[in-house]
Order: sequence, then C-alpha cells, then structure tokens
Amino acid sequence: MPTRRTSSTGIKSVSSRPARGSSTRPAGSSTAGVKEKENTVLGYGINALKALYPSIEYTRRTNPILNVNYRSNDTVKEEVYSIQDFHKDASESLEELSEKFTNNSSLNVLFSGFKADFNIGFSNSKNSTKENVYLKAYGVKFTYRELMNKFDYKNNLDSQFANDLNSSMSPKTLFDIYGTHLIVGALYGGRADICNTTEKSSDETAEELKAKLEIGYKDIASVSNNTEWTKTMKSVMSRTDFHASSIGGDGDLNNTSMDNFSNDFQRWLKSITKANSEFCSIYDRDSLVPVWDLAASSRRSNELKNYYESELSKLNNTIASNDSYITELIVGTGSSYGDACAAITAKSDEYHILDLDMNYSCHSGYYIYIGYKLGSKADAIKDIQGLYCTKVSETEHDTLNSKNGATYTRVTGSYYGDLNRGVKGTWIYLYTSKNANKKPVRRINAALAENVKATDNLGTTVTWFDTTNQASMNRGSKSGKKTFVYMKR
Repeated sequence: MPTRRTSSTGIKSVSSRPARGSSTRPAGSSTAGVKEKENTVLGYGINALKALYPSIEYTRRTNPILNVNYRSNDTVKEEVYSIQDFHKDASESLEELSEKFTNNSSLNVLFSGFKADFNIGFSNSKNSTKENVYLKAYGVKFTYRELMNKFDYKNNLDSQFANDLNSSMSPKTLFDIYGTHLIVGALYGGRADICNTTEKSSDETAEELKAKLEIGYKDIASVSNNTEWTKTMKSVMSRTDFHASSIGGDGDLNNTSMDNFSNDFQRWLKSITKANSEFCSIYDRDSLVPVWDLAASSRRSNELKNYYESELSKLNNTIASNDSYITELIVGTGSSYGDACAAITAKSDEYHILDLDMNYSCHSGYYIYIGYKLGSKADAIKDIQGLYCTKVSETEHDTLNSKNGATYTRVTGSYYGDLNRGVKGTWIYLYTSKNANKKPVRRINAALAENVKATDNLGTTVTWFDTTNQASMNRGSKSGKKTFVYMKR
C-alpha cells in the first residue's frame, strides 16, 4: 500500500503544491476583497476514480470548481463536530466488501471510501485455491466540519472551470485537473484505514474466522492493553496480510505491525486535535456533487457521466478479479491415483484436483477424480447437478434444460465424464450451468458421508437433476460408500 502523507500542520501544507493541470491559481486567492476561507476544501473537487478516500491528498486544491465567493467565510460555515467511531466488516468476497464501504453503499457515510482503495489494500487471491477472509476497518475522530450555506452551485462556478467544463476538453483531462465531484460538505480530524487478508485454516469455517476477526477489532479503541489485543488475534496474525495507514493526528500508522496495532492506534487516536486535523471524510451523501450535473448542456453532461461510469466499471472488474470462482470441471479416470490425476492435468495444468476418489470403496478397478479451474466471476459456474442413469439412452444428453429454464452442460473428461466407471448398469454424470439464477460457485468440496460432521461448513450438497435429493457419487455400487460433492457460494 502506498505511504499516505500525514502533516502535523493539517491541510496548510498543500496550498503551495504545483497544479495538476493546465489552468492554475494559488489556493486562497481573492477577488475584489473577497477571501477564501483558510484551508477549506469546499468548492474544490476530488477524483473519485483515483482517490482512496476523502482526503487533502486527492483534492484538486489548485484548481477550484466554485468561485471565491462560494469559498469564502460568508458561504463556508465551520462548526465544532466532535465524534469518534469505528466500523469494520468482513467478507469472503473482496467485491462484496467493496460494495459495503464505498460511497453508494448503505453504510454510514462517515466511513465511505472510494473503489480505488480496494485495488491496492488487499492481497490478490486470484486463481488461488486458498480461502481468504477480507476485513476492512475504518477508525475516525472528527474535531470540526464545514458546510455550505448557499446552494446555487451551477451559477457560481469558477470562470476557468466553467470554460473547461463546457469545452471539448476530454473527460479524462477534466477529471484529472478538477476531479469528478465537487466537495460541498467536509469533516476534519483523523482517519485510520485497516485492510486484512487472512487465510482460512483447515479446522475452521469462514464464518468462524470472520467472527474471530470482528471480535478482535470490536473494542480496538478501548482494550485495556496490547496484551489483550495480541491474545485475541494471536491465532490469525501469522496468516494475515495486514495494512494500516492514517491521516491527521500526530505520527501515523503506516508502519505499524498487526502485533502493535492496538497500542499504536490508541496513541494516534488520543493525539488528534483541531490543530493537526485534516480533511478526512464527507458530511453526508449530498456532500459530493458530480461535476456533470454542473454542465451547461445535457450532451456534455451525458458525455462526462458515461465516461465516469465506464471507468468505474473497469475498477469494479479489477476488484472482482481478486475473487476467484469455479469456472470449469473435468473428470479424470485411471487405474491408479496418479493415472487419474494425469488424465486431468494432461488437459491443462490450470486444473486443481479434489482430494477424494469418486469411486471410493467401489472395487471397480478405476480411480475417479474431479478437477476444477478457477477464474473470474463473469465466467463462473452458477450451479452443479448430478444425473443418475440406468439406461444407455439416458446417457446421451450433452445438455439438459432445467424446469427453471437454465441450461446445464455435461462435465466431460475420461469416459465422457462417467463418475461410476466400472459399476455395471449405472452411469453418473455432473452437469454445470452458467445461466442458472443462483450465486456463482466459489469453491467445491467432496467428502464421504460418514466423515461429515454437523459443524462442517462444506457448502450446499449437489443434488440429482431437478430434484432436492442429495446425489451420492457412488449410487448403484453395492460396496461404495456415500460420497457427496459440495458447492460453496
């Protein structure tokens, strides 16, 4: 994660920064005796496509959007605002977690960030068979807020911005110079940002891991000492990729370790005063005004909005690519475990293999294993069902249509994908659907029924086609033990 600057003098240090675009003027400029309110961010823009969260670092403070009258003490009102809070959430999906914490979510707006934060704050898990839990946490302490007491933004634009906004300037250039959103409500103080990627161990469920992490962070601002924190989080520290950073306050959290985080966080929290406060959040959902809403024509407004939404979609896709899903299955059969696995990997070395023989204890002379590939959500399998056949004619369907209208395709491989090879008179096949109205399959498991405990979190059991009956991959075998395949969504 990149180092995030912390200034002991608040936002004053940025007024002399060089401009990020062609049109420049010093912050704090005056017109006909009207002066800008010192150090305000109101009337300026922030680029929500590039910012990690609201902060002075991402505010285009050399290129105002509103004229100085709307950045003056007459329009920008400062009020004491003393609030301290902490929010956390965890998920197995980075995409789902990002939706909870970004500006258009239902989350308390005080903790809202931007999509870009989720591109760099977490370990990439793409195409890994490991199951991770992602935790995001924000701690905030505010000292004051700024609000506008006038709202006629469109008729009080800075002249240079108005010219560029309504010109043929490309959306990218306009956003790079001025930002994508006008700031009209701001909170000042300090903000801490924590990102955890924790690998799930074999003896715990994802829900249990999420609970451990959330309990550990629950009272982070009030735990009596660091020993208490370390005791709670000890079991996860060695398998957690931990990042913390902060703005505002004295010192920063950029270099803290997970082991020392409790002490460092409390020390930083106590250090926050008005003198070292920085712009670190927005006041409410109306505090960011899209710049396309300020354009003179609907054509220009649509051009800017469409570009923004296109770029935002790319960010969403990048975030989603960190999550991996089951995209393909294959069956490998052989006279030994090695031969069965080789039949799978010969097709592609991208296949992972479930560690259970689908012909376990059948004494058929064949070892049968299932291989799977991981990939993007867009290509994910939505459902898996089994087909049990007692007639050759029943085995001839490469595709099946469910009663719900979804299309299922046979899983092929050795012997056309027969999971009952060597068991006379019966055939078993798996079928997968990518258009079923269900959540995508994240992982698959397999287990002998006799070894499954009630507390095991294996997922949803694969059923026989268009039924709710659990599908044993050893059905039809007199000696075979019940073997089930499970889907985790």
